[in-house]
Amino acid sequence: MQTMPNHELLTTLDYVLIVVYLVGVVAFGSFMARGQKTSDDYFVAGRRMHWFPLALSIWASLTSANSMPGGPAYGYSQDLQYLPISLVASWRRCLQSVWFCRCCTRCD
Repeated sequence: MQTMPNHELLTTLDYVLIVVYLVGVVAFGSFMARGQKTSDDYFVAGRRMHWFPLALSIWASLTSANSMPGGPAYGYSQDLQYLPISLVASWRRCLQSVWFCRCCTRCD
């Protein structure tokens, strides 16, 4: 019985790149967070953001990357029975995002 050669999964260069990446992400996050003084600044951008970009952000979060390739594949396998559900869900997400953001930007 032959055994597989013992290879290292990650080399020293891989570890160096991982550390450099992590340090870079922390440095960039610290640099970008320098203007945030309160939790209101962090969570709702100090209420200085218009409702439309906020709604787009929420809609993009609700429309996950999993539903993009998975939805058509499921629809193909189920003879397009999934199509009405998918269309209604997309419109529902849009309306929910717009409603939520317009309500939240009016509140103080």
